[in-house]
Amino acid sequence: MVAFLRWVQRGALVLQPAAEGSVTEVLRMSERFADLPFDLADASTAEAAARLKLRHVLSLDAHFDVYRDRGDRALINLLRGWSPRREPTVRSTAASTKGAIA
Repeated sequence: MVAFLRWVQRGALVLQPAAEGSVTEVLRMSERFADLPFDLADASTAEAAARLKLRHVLSLDAHFDVYRDRGDRALINLLRGWSPRREPTVRSTAASTKGAIA
């Protein structure tokens, strides 16, 4: 966890505040995924990804890949397989840009 927070501190991503309508969308998503282990952190991340039109997200939850956007496309967890014992490795072209997450 410390390595991850240091990575964030170095500017690896930008934190975005909640937007108007975010709570309503989080509630809708929570109802959609009620049969899955979908908590507030998952819902907030998925809502921000939808609002910001992102498919690549950061989540420490190994199961995050099961969630889908409104177009039924999987949200891609860039931290899949990340271990708190080492620095995260970001894949794809997203590695060269700053991501956004709630």
